[in-house]
Amino acid sequence: GKRTRGFDVATIMQFKSVVCLLLLSVLALGVVAQDDIDESDVIVLTSKNFDEEIAKHSKILVEFYAPWCGHCKQLAPHYAKAATKLKKLEPEAALAKIDCDAEKDIGEKFGVKGFPTLKWFVNGDAQEYGGGRDEATIVSWVKKKMGPAAKTMASVKELDDFKEQDDVVVVGFFDAEDHADAAAYKKVADAIDDVSFAIATKDTHAHAGHKHKDIVLFKKFDEGKAVYEGEMDNEKIKDWIGVNQLAYVTEFTPESSGKIFGSPIKTQALFFSDPEEEEHTSARKAFEAKAKDYYGKVVAVSVAADKSQVLDFFGVRQKDLPALFVVKAPEGQGQMQKYKGPAKAEITGGDAQAAIGKFLDDYFEGKVAVHKKSEDVPEEPVDKNGVTTLVGSTFDAIVNDAGKDVLVEFYAP
Repeated sequence: GKRTRGFDVATIMQFKSVVCLLLLSVLALGVVAQDDIDESDVIVLTSKNFDEEIAKHSKILVEFYAPWCGHCKQLAPHYAKAATKLKKLEPEAALAKIDCDAEKDIGEKFGVKGFPTLKWFVNGDAQEYGGGRDEATIVSWVKKKMGPAAKTMASVKELDDFKEQDDVVVVGFFDAEDHADAAAYKKVADAIDDVSFAIATKDTHAHAGHKHKDIVLFKKFDEGKAVYEGEMDNEKIKDWIGVNQLAYVTEFTPESSGKIFGSPIKTQALFFSDPEEEEHTSARKAFEAKAKDYYGKVVAVSVAADKSQVLDFFGVRQKDLPALFVVKAPEGQGQMQKYKGPAKAEITGGDAQAAIGKFLDDYFEGKVAVHKKSEDVPEEPVDKNGVTTLVGSTFDAIVNDAGKDVLVEFYAP
């Protein structure tokens, strides 16, 4: 038999879900300085005014937080901006917060187990909050709770104002708000909390250039809108929105991560680069061009070089940038699979688009092997005692050699 040692367990273990990657990336981003946040529209609750404020507002969102909590600090600027925006859009709604370090009894009363916890109070009754953790998704969620899931736009002005209020909105064009053809659309509006929906009635159709049964996703990027062309099936409409609400290339941030990994498309192409490096510009343009070609098949994501923990997860070093990976989300209890793209020289060269396109074609045709994170192979992998140092790229070939018995020591340095 052959004895081996020196292999770090982390190089063969993969995270169980994409969520782990998201948590690492969010932590790597840091938090906004709390002194720079205008929280004047967020009601501060204490044990002295809690019952009074809850009774005063028929609908109020409450953040249960701890001042030391990093995730609470990350949420703070988004929550404050949402409070200010909702004060204008939905004046009957309110946003509040309570320090559960100082007011432990109230946190315990409402079953708060971790921070931040958000609860929606309706006439004093607490309900679970089901929205996101950024300004846009908080606003969208609260707006839906304040009225019908899809608001009726009976005039041209109402429709035009609605289209401008968010980066992404969905409008169903139906001859009447209660038309039978709108049933599936209404179900979708009820099911999706982070997108605003409207029904535009007959008087708006000519102005908008759309007709009865058109469902249109308006977005302030890329081509500006997408028109649904499938059958009136709520699940198919929902998946269509999940795909088309994303840009050709989406910047990886805590705000976008939910939509990226919540998309019905479970394959992501991650482009790692440093925007300040001139040589990355042409590579980024090539990636954007191919992302448009593959839109609907893969979610294209740009990851900036300062997301160090995400780079570490993929084994990407600064000297490797720009770099491209395809990630396939796990199915059931499976593991995430990663596929490494063309070499740096190929995606910064004159034929970058061709190289990226070939890699994506090969991936979809099953011609690309799963990538394993690995240290470089040592210059002398076998020491004087005959002990081989394993790394990720050599592990399978040596350990799973059917002609040998191999004893492996897994250790941490």
